[in-house]
Amino acid sequence: MMHPAADIRTLLQPGKRVHLAGIGGVSMCALAEVLQGMGLVVQGSDMTDSDTVRHLRSLGMEVTIGHSAENLKNCDAVIRTAAIHDGNPEIAGAIARGIPVYERAQAWGGIMRSYRNALCISGTHGKTTTTSMATHIFMAAQKDPTVMIGGTLPLLHGGYRVGQGDTIILESCEYCNSFLNFFPTVAVILNVHADHLDFFKDLADIEQSFHRFAELVPEGTGRVVANLDDAGARAAVAGLDRPLFTYSVRDHSASCYADNVSMFDGCGEFDVMILGQRYAHVTLHVPGSHNVSNALAAAAAAYLLGLIGGYPLGAKTAESLVRQGLLTPEDGALLLTFCNNAGPAFILGIAGSGVFRSSRAGVWLYLIHAAAATATGLLFCFIRKYIRKQNISGFFRFSASSCNFPSTTAQKRPPLSAPAALIWAVRGGVAAMAGVCGFVIFFLVLLRLGESFLGPLPPLAAGLVELTNGILRLTPDRGGFVLAAALLGWGGLSVHCQTAAVLGGSGISMRWYLPAKAMQGAVSAVLAAAVWSWVI
Repeated sequence: MMHPAADIRTLLQPGKRVHLAGIGGVSMCALAEVLQGMGLVVQGSDMTDSDTVRHLRSLGMEVTIGHSAENLKNCDAVIRTAAIHDGNPEIAGAIARGIPVYERAQAWGGIMRSYRNALCISGTHGKTTTTSMATHIFMAAQKDPTVMIGGTLPLLHGGYRVGQGDTIILESCEYCNSFLNFFPTVAVILNVHADHLDFFKDLADIEQSFHRFAELVPEGTGRVVANLDDAGARAAVAGLDRPLFTYSVRDHSASCYADNVSMFDGCGEFDVMILGQRYAHVTLHVPGSHNVSNALAAAAAAYLLGLIGGYPLGAKTAESLVRQGLLTPEDGALLLTFCNNAGPAFILGIAGSGVFRSSRAGVWLYLIHAAAATATGLLFCFIRKYIRKQNISGFFRFSASSCNFPSTTAQKRPPLSAPAALIWAVRGGVAAMAGVCGFVIFFLVLLRLGESFLGPLPPLAAGLVELTNGILRLTPDRGGFVLAAALLGWGGLSVHCQTAAVLGGSGISMRWYLPAKAMQGAVSAVLAAAVWSWVI
């Protein structure tokens, strides 16, 4: 195998011509589309005609059937699959002409360095499943990732997709140390067992390879996700000098663990706990306890790459824009009427797939949620314009600034020394998080107390107080669908108090917010009732 001295990134530039030997393979087909999207001129060859070859031709790529040195033409580089060896006429021709030859893994490694987030999922077993789970999460979160999976994912109608987002997700194979050509920002190690012993000497050799893979993440900013339940994974990360984020099905000392696990028809249902806090409730539709572990790995990776989503991040966004001087407090209050919404992962995953057992229902709920939020925001823009025109004052006078919650905004104060500034920042952050988490706990306790006296609360009553509890009590029928839309639009008292905690001290008034959420809930219910016939 040839490993040219030249950095492949010097050839992955717009206008460069690259030849892919074995272009019809799943991984090579994806590679071809990504390279073309980067502005390169892509050509290739394969031994047989196929749907993938015809697809690439439809994109304007020149693909030749059969291998010949003449196929190279005036290309600047050759990329090959692992099945194509030095004796292949195209590889021999490239070597004779001094054209650099790269392995497929080297090309993917060069490509991923152009992405801000590179999620590489490795392990002896479970790579395809976990990569598929991560893809579902990032797609639901509308991150538009580029994906390479070693199998077919129905969501993608294939094994890859070319996205426009800043995240690339790759199934990362250890065979022949291919994954050592990658540059992950988050490296996941699911398990490490004795396999591929035609290449590796023994289990220790495999563990060392995975250790080297983990060391590829950037110092300081990179993260390694490792399965605490697997002895091989633990051995692979032993002595690692990179930040480690562990997960476990059973061990609650892990950074991410499963809680309240139950199995229904062989499929797991559980809470994902991250750093001691509930991150998500998951209902799997793939059987086996091992898939609970795989789901935890995908959730941990999503968390590390910033998929926290939903309430009250909209409020945090508005507060941050005001703090930076990009919006006035009045404009921040208006933004709050339609930006503080449930996250796509919650709507599509928990509400759609979890409650209604239907991705179609989840998509409709998300569209309704977005449409109602947009309509509400536009209406309140007109209301504000009318109030200004009529010079009306005192409209819904409720300001978060009067609530004495810890402020998360920058305040005018004398210059601080570096140690003092650090202490002040940490205290402010902790206080803000404590305020948010405190309301979550308070309303959960309130619900439990209410049910101890009144019995089980109906979904509407529970959802008006705390969104997740209300959603999880719904029945998968027309009435449940309408209530789900209404509750998602309203958000729940718990969320509103969290929002006030985030906004505390910012000067952003909540006089528009509560009426807007009530209106969004009402509009959502009307839309849900209208579209139910299409949902089923």
